[in-house]
Amino acid sequence: MPDLQDVMSNTSMSLLKDRLKEARPLGLVRVDANELLLIYDCGYRLQSSKQLLNLMSHLGIGCYVTKRGIPSRSSGYIRWETQASGFACRGNHILLVSSQFIEVRNINTGKIVQVIEDVDIRLMYSGCSTSDRDDRVLVAIRGNKKEDSVAERVVELVETVEYVSHSAVSNMSDIWDEWDT
Repeated sequence: MPDLQDVMSNTSMSLLKDRLKEARPLGLVRVDANELLLIYDCGYRLQSSKQLLNLMSHLGIGCYVTKRGIPSRSSGYIRWETQASGFACRGNHILLVSSQFIEVRNINTGKIVQVIEDVDIRLMYSGCSTSDRDDRVLVAIRGNKKEDSVAERVVELVETVEYVSHSAVSNMSDIWDEWDT
């Protein structure tokens, strides 16, 4: 839990405190040597269809704190796009898993890098929250229904990187010169 002692004199901290009132902590990850990211599920459950409109403001949040628990970054917070039921941290990314989405966010900025959509997603294994690239992240996804059973897919999430070609094409006209003669 963040140290919110200055809530009376700090409006941003007061807003953060209000957001965390109903929140359920899912865990924390180290951003760097001096900062942590606290991950919360706001625990909002629909009681009626009228409450569906309020759902978007109660999905979950993340907030940055110092290693002493004092909110950093002007007591701001990141609002998740989904209600996370689990998370994993790999390298510079945090993966927030919900039943319909996996949000991949940059841990330093909080910005969304990728969203993976499917049906009935569950985090099965995330190992230790280390920078070890060999540690697997496994999710189960409901598959197709066949007769009286439903197939499950177990998927390993693997970091991908953009492929940038190092060979530059010199001049497009050079390629077709032999055909012009």
